[in-house]
Order: sequence, then C-alpha cells, then structure tokens
Amino acid sequence: MSDKNNFKYVWQGYAELIASKKTLLAKYDNAQIHSKTHKIHTSHGNVAEAEFRKWLSEFLPIKYGITSGYIASQSINKRGISSLPHYDIIIYDAFECPILSIEDNSDESSQGKKRVIPAEYVRAVFEVKSNLTLKTIKEANIKIKELDDLLFDFEKDTNSTFNGKLHPDFFSANIFFDLKSTEFKKQGIFDNLSPFQANLKRHFTNLILRAEGLNDEFTGLIVNLMGDFIEFDFTSLISNPQTCTTYLDNGKYGGIMLLWTKSNFSVFAFSVLNLLNGTYRPGIVPSFYGINLS
Repeated sequence: MSDKNNFKYVWQGYAELIASKKTLLAKYDNAQIHSKTHKIHTSHGNVAEAEFRKWLSEFLPIKYGITSGYIASQSINKRGISSLPHYDIIIYDAFECPILSIEDNSDESSQGKKRVIPAEYVRAVFEVKSNLTLKTIKEANIKIKELDDLLFDFEKDTNSTFNGKLHPDFFSANIFFDLKSTEFKKQGIFDNLSPFQANLKRHFTNLILRAEGLNDEFTGLIVNLMGDFIEFDFTSLISNPQTCTTYLDNGKYGGIMLLWTKSNFSVFAFSVLNLLNGTYRPGIVPSFYGINLS
C-alpha cells in the first residue's frame, strides 16, 4: 500500500466526527441566543448536556445506555432516592441494568429522562458545563468526588451484583463547551484541571470543545501522566499555562498536559469506547478513525 493510500486511511471518519462536534456547538450557540432574546430563558447548559448525551448515544454501541439521573447503592442504606446527587451523564450496561425509577425531563429525548441506576451497572459519569471557569471546574470536581464511597476497592470488594459499588472499570470525565482566554489565565484554574491536585480517583480526563481564538476544529484534552519524576518547563506557565505537576503521597509525581489538536475529539470518543470495552491502553492512540495528521 502506498504512503498516499495510508494517509487517506487514517483520515477516515474525521470529517464525520468533526461535523458531530460542530453540531453540538451550533445547537449550544443557538440556545445561548434564545436565552438572551426571550423573556422565558432557555438554559444553554441544559442544551449542552442534552446534546452531548444525544451524541454519545449515537456514537456508542447500544449495549451502553446513556442517561441523566441518579446512582443508587445497596451498600449505603441511609441514602433515600430523594437525597441522591444528580449527574449530567451516566453511562450504564443497558442490556443488564434494571431501572429503579424514571422521571421525565424538559429534554424530551430518551437520554434526557432522569433514571435511577444501580451503582453496580454504572460504567462512567460525566459532568457537563457550559464554560470552563474556576467556579465550574470546582463544581464539577465536587460532584465527581461524591462518588468516592462507591468506588470499587480491588483489595476489599468482591465483584458481585450485591456489593453496591460502581463497576470495577468505572471512570469519570468533565466536559466543557467553551473556554475564554481571560478565564484560562486566572490563578488556580489549571491546578483544578489536574485530578492529582483535585484528589479525584478514576478520573479519565477533562475535555474542552472550544477555546476563544482557536479554530473550532481544535479540541482541548487533558493528558494525565504519572512517574518517579515529571519535568516541565515552568517558565511558560505565567503567560500560557499548559502543564502542571503534583507530588503524590506514594513518592511519585502526577502531571497533566493540556493538548489542543484537531484529532482530540476523535481521541476522546474512541478512548471512551475502549475504556468501556476494557481495551484502553494509556499512551496508545485508541483508533486511527477520525485522526487528522495535518
């Protein structure tokens, strides 16, 4: 196979996935316009959540259910369903999972209905925010931290349908639709994008769909690194903070890098798929579908 043909091969799916991303942003922008011009405001935040759920449901295999709602657990008896925290996106085993309760949402799609999902069947949780700010990243992290008591302990827990814990391969992520350049320069915002700094467990990444001043095809993705020593050039952090490192209790360092590429939306999509399927390998491109080498 010629180099030219190889180059065409790795571009397959890129235009389609970028079109999906631009549709997400267009509907979000339209909701913002309506919110400003109508007496009865439409929450563009709700639209962001609904559209991202819709895209996930169209991209992922049907064995994975997508919903907003609540996570119930047999192991925490003191929590009634009325006191459970609400999550923007829950990915669960659709073929195996019983639905404890369903309530309608203003989003009329099936993904918009709020469901109560037993913890054992929950594979992932995503929090969705309109804008990345210091306030919204802290809010998203707090919601993810609320799941700490439900995380599967590989030393103590048994993998059964009665343990009341999240699926052993559970992971989380935060999704932000917009990033303003003025916000990104504020002190502390980048530290809170680090799962090590925020003390988040099983947190996969933070995804940023759009940044002010960048072409909409570029997507921001946090890459998590861990090792005995991670060296970054901190001289660039004042004007353009794109790296952060944290000393961990186990004597290692946890670091993050924020990368902006045209392929990151595809990388995120197929990474999520691989994490759900148990085939994800850190540091390895999850798929050549949707990759843009330009």
